[in-house]
Amino acid sequence: MPHCFAAFISIGSIMPHALASGKPRAAADIDELHVFLCALGAKIVRAPREDQWAPGYYSLLFEDPDGIRLELNHVPGKGLLA
Repeated sequence: MPHCFAAFISIGSIMPHALASGKPRAAADIDELHVFLCALGAKIVRAPREDQWAPGYYSLLFEDPDGIRLELNHVPGKGLLA
């Protein structure tokens, strides 16, 4: 189980506020969550990929059981707005 997502697993659903409980430390954390979500049968809207939002921006877009879209992203270093 991905280290930054332990909170939502124990309550049985993926909830938006659970994403605030941990920041991915590397793009590999995004990949690990992708594998985990696929194993659960979650709907993956967009598989992990780099994007143009910031240098090194890497993200995954998926839906929770209620159909709410959630994105998890990693930006290397302090991030774009730090």
